Amino acid sequence: FSRHPRYRTATITQLWHYDGEAAVASQVDLDWARCLGGDWAPVPGGVVALLADGVRFRPAFLKRTASGWQRFDLTGAHVGNVATLDVTVDGATIVYEHSSAQQPPQWYAARLDGARMLRPSRLTELNRRGPTSRPARSRW
Repeated sequence: FSRHPRYRTATITQLWHYDGEAAVASQVDLDWARCLGGDWAPVPGGVVALLADGVRFRPAFLKRTASGWQRFDLTGAHVGNVATLDVTVDGATIVYEHSSAQQPPQWYAARLDGARMLRPSRLTELNRRGPTSRPARSRW
């Protein structure tokens, strides 16, 4: 949403929860001043989301409790450079895109245990030639 009459593209993205039994919608307290920054996916007991954090996202697990929402930062080998994510319907596996200055984007899958990403395995082999290989010479 944006309240500025001129700069409508400078927005803040919010996350809302709809309780079907009570027919009530309520904003999810992200416990984070910079708001939602990227993808989010529902999981049993909460939501996995990418929070805005400067040039990178901050992956988090938002757990729904009786008293509200509680944020847990995700932990695991790649959490510093997750660009996009999705989670299986049962919430057991997270699939995400990871890259760094030394590695082009690759897709990984990891077991999701609460806020822990365990045993990541690479799903893709993009840019197989790597940074040290030379391109083939052109005949032209």
